[in-house]
Amino acid sequence: MRFVIGAFIIVLIVSGFGAAFYFSQGADRDRQALNKERYIRISVEEGLEKAQEKVVSLKNEFQRIQTKLEITEKLVKQKLALNKDLQLQLDQALAIQKNLKNEVTRLKAEAVKRKMPIPVVGK
Repeated sequence: MRFVIGAFIIVLIVSGFGAAFYFSQGADRDRQALNKERYIRISVEEGLEKAQEKVVSLKNEFQRIQTKLEITEKLVKQKLALNKDLQLQLDQALAIQKNLKNEVTRLKAEAVKRKMPIPVVGK
């Protein structure tokens, strides 16, 4: 009887160690899975933060480029207005020059009719 009880206690102790070992490995697997999940979550959160920083950076860059574009458009409009004004002044100057040439031609013709000497102006 002592032998049976001793054998039963030994079997009980061995099975207890076996169960403890089995459950310990299961807990280790669960802990590793939890750590892996935490790592993945942290990695994703870091990636999300970097993406958000990139979005903010790109928005700032877009705003800066948009401001430069607006300034450039304003300068182009000013240059176009200036060119238009200069073209108008050139057209007016050409019209005055044409009128003056016509007047000089008319005065020369009149001087020839009156037989007046034509003064030569330096060219």
